[in-house]
Amino acid sequence: MDFKELAKNSDLEEEFFLELVRTFLKLCAFDLDNLQSSIDMGNIQKINEYAHSIKGAAINLGFKNISLAAVEIEKNASENRLDEAASFANIVKERYEEIERAFKTLRASKAG
Repeated sequence: MDFKELAKNSDLEEEFFLELVRTFLKLCAFDLDNLQSSIDMGNIQKINEYAHSIKGAAINLGFKNISLAAVEIEKNASENRLDEAASFANIVKERYEEIERAFKTLRASKAG
């Protein structure tokens, strides 16, 4: 994951962008937990709220794959296809974990 390039594409200083990524990771973890709970409970309104939150934050940072998966969560939840929404939630979680690993690796390399 090229955070430097993503920062450049966002017209942001790299360190400021990384601070935004750190915030995204914290908030997205919260949203992902609540999204999964909402899917488990079948609460379509809450599914859409959490998916929408993830979608907006992801697209603002250039994480298009997360944003596109979140769109699919909203679409499938609105059509009461919770199994499909859950599948896309898993994709979001996998992509989130990739970003988290890359972020931790970058931070460790800068600290050393």
